[in-house]
Amino acid sequence: MSIVKNHTQAESSIIPYAAYAAQERRQEVPPRLPACVLYYPGGDLLKKKLKRLLLSERGDSSYISSFVYILVAVILIAFIINVFHIISTKQEMDHIADQLVKQIQLNGGTSGETDALFSFLSGQLNDVEGLSYQVSGPGNTSRIQIGTPFYVTVTGRCHLGGFWKFNLVPINVRSQGAGVSEHYWK
Repeated sequence: MSIVKNHTQAESSIIPYAAYAAQERRQEVPPRLPACVLYYPGGDLLKKKLKRLLLSERGDSSYISSFVYILVAVILIAFIINVFHIISTKQEMDHIADQLVKQIQLNGGTSGETDALFSFLSGQLNDVEGLSYQVSGPGNTSRIQIGTPFYVTVTGRCHLGGFWKFNLVPINVRSQGAGVSEHYWK
């Protein structure tokens, strides 16, 4: 037994799906324009070509999109490095505040030793402007009685700026420490 199929005119006009999809893809590809048309300043063809290129969902990538992706990646890396620098500066300022609190607790107040310790510790910080400290508490901070609480505040300014230190965004950084005097004043 053999099966014979007769082809009719209506059946031959049916296009298989793969051929139909290939035909659609061929229609989506824009015609190539001469290079001299693209460089015409202010031309509508240039604007349309760039818009079509940027909004294209084809699988290939162009030089423009690759450049934009690399530029964005470099800017993000620079931003992350700057943020980590500011975080490490904040940690260093926290360390300075803690060291000042310990020194004031043992001495029972501020003195020349406190200023010397602050200048030594702040000399190790780079790229911080206006670094200063302030001791606050009830009464005189040069003689803090035993059991009296006090607070140390260290302030400074850092900048977000990129690879070349543009100093675009100033950020005020403040660290605080608290302690209780351990020195008895007669």
